[in-house]
Amino acid sequence: EEEQNWLKSIESDCKSALQHFQMRSKIIRRFLTPNAVIFKFQGDESLTVDHVRKRQSEFLTTHKVNIISARAEPGVVSLTIARPNRRILNLLDVWKTWEPNCIQGNHELLIGVREEDGSHLFLSPTKHSPHTLIAGATGSGKSVLMQSIVLSIACTNTPKQAQIILIDPKQGVDFFAFESLPHLQGGRIITSTEESISSLSQLIEIMNSRYAMLR
Repeated sequence: EEEQNWLKSIESDCKSALQHFQMRSKIIRRFLTPNAVIFKFQGDESLTVDHVRKRQSEFLTTHKVNIISARAEPGVVSLTIARPNRRILNLLDVWKTWEPNCIQGNHELLIGVREEDGSHLFLSPTKHSPHTLIAGATGSGKSVLMQSIVLSIACTNTPKQAQIILIDPKQGVDFFAFESLPHLQGGRIITSTEESISSLSQLIEIMNSRYAMLR
């Protein structure tokens, strides 16, 4: 009952805010997730993702509507609004439902679950990209995501199948628990500038030799 009351209240606040900013507010679908409510609004010239993002701080400060995501879909503007209390997701609980194929080495790295339906969310160097840049504000979860990636690699690949070079300029503060991983090249986390440069230089040599072979 409390959940439904909150849903009605936030829907009213969101529509009121949109109308205040002279944006169309026709909801065609709504559903709750563990951390948010997702409203699917009918797309309109007055209601676009850019318009919402420009007013995002005003939605929060003036109308108490915390929009954490605004996405464009065919004929739809999808707004994700944070719930007051976020769900704590335990990695062990997620892994209990994961059955990776580890025989030839695993490239499907489980890093979380999807907000919309709770299905597994994977990062795959072979399907997505061999290079990944993680960015975000302080406290947004960058280190936790990195830890999930490292654990996924180490737990589903042997040291022969995956070698890990871990460089942490913060003296290993975020990754000290990984110091005993047999996958770590050199057997420890690299923390000094000199070692970092040397390690990256070796990787550049390997990269260049592979490009030469491909050419």
